[in-house]
Amino acid sequence: MPWLASQKRKVAIQVASAALRADATESAVRGYLSLIALAGLLANAIFHVPWADPLAALVLQHASDKRRAIREILQMDDPKAFLAKSGWFPAIQFQQSACCLP
Repeated sequence: MPWLASQKRKVAIQVASAALRADATESAVRGYLSLIALAGLLANAIFHVPWADPLAALVLQHASDKRRAIREILQMDDPKAFLAKSGWFPAIQFQQSACCLP
């Protein structure tokens, strides 16, 4: 998406199209949102932190300024406290059994 957005931006400048420039901006924002969602899913899958994906979704959903929201996600001190304050809780509580421990 960022590549597509940059190509749209170049064409928008060449043809002087405000609509295409707005579409390029939307493509860039959608690309960044997709990267944040993917990062949350990967953090959940790799590091087994079940709060990573919903945290990214909550911050991005409620933020009017998406750039500021992404910055807040990256600089967050206590993600569990943020989720607790928002009212989110995991639907399933995972428990480790003795058979699965290394």
